[in-house]
Amino acid sequence: MEQVYRRERPSLAGWVISKDAQLSDLIETGLRSSEGLSFEGAFTRWQSAFELMKDRPLKSTSLDLPTNIIIVNNDRKGLGRLQWLSILRDTLPLVRFIILFDEPDEEQLATALKMGVSGFLMKPVSASQIVLAIKTALSGGIMVIPTILEKILPVSDKQMQLEKDLGLTSREKDVLALLVDGYSVKEIADKLYLSFQTAQTHMKNIRKKFGGKSSRAIVSITLRQHVLD
Repeated sequence: MEQVYRRERPSLAGWVISKDAQLSDLIETGLRSSEGLSFEGAFTRWQSAFELMKDRPLKSTSLDLPTNIIIVNNDRKGLGRLQWLSILRDTLPLVRFIILFDEPDEEQLATALKMGVSGFLMKPVSASQIVLAIKTALSGGIMVIPTILEKILPVSDKQMQLEKDLGLTSREKDVLALLVDGYSVKEIADKLYLSFQTAQTHMKNIRKKFGGKSSRAIVSITLRQHVLD
């Protein structure tokens, strides 16, 4: 039977997704020993994390959510777990994610970068590393250990080039900014003094430039990758 356990809901809460009970205990110890951080619980299955968190409101700030940090134990080779992370990341665009890798390859790192992961660690990991990664993520930074940094720099350069190639027009950026603020297409049309059909056309073009993503996914990518900055 699926194991999901949680404790008192803290103000700065962390979840773990891992089948490794010892790792979960290590993270719990680290969080509980650090002032201002608390351990909320653990999932052993991705599906359970998604089912619990999928109904969180898109426009909430991270501090309005019961979860601020999700720590992922990527204990399988390939992209399977990162694909689940992508689904969960689109559901909770303002929650920070930290990944514990075994031995990441370029494809895994490229996927994690694209999703806006806030921490790149390798196992074995210490409780102090976990706490530092969480505090870095909560302050808006990204923690990458040196071993992964050597691999991530060339991948990051490629990712930055992809972001530059979106080619959004000035008006599309206006539309996107209002979409991020939670406005519907009709409301965007009214705000920008456009016809509904014109606003729809802009949205269609934006989706095409984001690879056909849904509005929720586009907002998530925009926030994570600072597309409008």
